Amino acid sequence: MSKLLIQEKTGSAKQTCLVGKQLGRSLRGGDLVLLFGELAAGKTELTRGIAAGLGIKENIKSPTFAFVREYILNSGGRFYHYDLYRLDAGADLEFLNLEEILADPKNIVALEWPDRLMGGLSAGRTISVKIQTMRGDRRKITIQEC
Repeated sequence: MSKLLIQEKTGSAKQTCLVGKQLGRSLRGGDLVLLFGELAAGKTELTRGIAAGLGIKENIKSPTFAFVREYILNSGGRFYHYDLYRLDAGADLEFLNLEEILADPKNIVALEWPDRLMGGLSAGRTISVKIQTMRGDRRKITIQEC
């Protein structure tokens, strides 16, 4: 059964980022954050907030063409931001090293377009983020622990 953590409506990219920052402050090593939403819904903007909440000062860029970007956490672990939008169906996923990265209890992973993966991933805690676009820049963000 899912546990609702945050449900917010935002009216700007900055507000979406602030919701991400709130989530980032609550994350701990071993967490997997699954980001759902249509193209340009604000998944990367929310991830920028998550990174800020984790204390990362670097500019967070979308890993759309690189598939993953890695950032060092003050705790000694790493924050991995994956974007699987360009992943071909049935592609060999070993190059992503997801299982290995999730096996380290110090790491935190944010994964855009998780529906591109076949099969599940094992993580310490899985959090689902659903971003629904509304009129204009308005978004409805629902964050649940699965």
